[in-house]
Amino acid sequence: MALTAHIRTNQFRSGLTKWTIGAMAMLLALLVIHVPFLPAEDELPHFDVLGKIDEIQSDWVIVNDTIIRNDGEFPPEYVRESDRIRLTRSSFQKGDFVGVEQNGIGRLKSLWKFDAPLD
Repeated sequence: MALTAHIRTNQFRSGLTKWTIGAMAMLLALLVIHVPFLPAEDELPHFDVLGKIDEIQSDWVIVNDTIIRNDGEFPPEYVRESDRIRLTRSSFQKGDFVGVEQNGIGRLKSLWKFDAPLD
């Protein structure tokens, strides 16, 4: 009887430990995925181009008559400036005021959507 109770207790502890580790791993994964690494609220990246979107497609955007192509290897980040929330490309449309951050080879690194033009 004592041996049976001991085995069941160890099985319970083992299952609880596995569940706890799994839950913590999931929590960590959610935090990493949903918390973007963005500049502090009073800091913005250096924008290479500022202006209104003339046209936007899946692999390029035209802002102020300047075409900026996506980098095929690294997808760009799309961000709303007011609350630092990540967006999708479909959240942007012709006429939106944006800031464009380019990578070292002139490809689109990030596109920031503003509620109003910057002064």
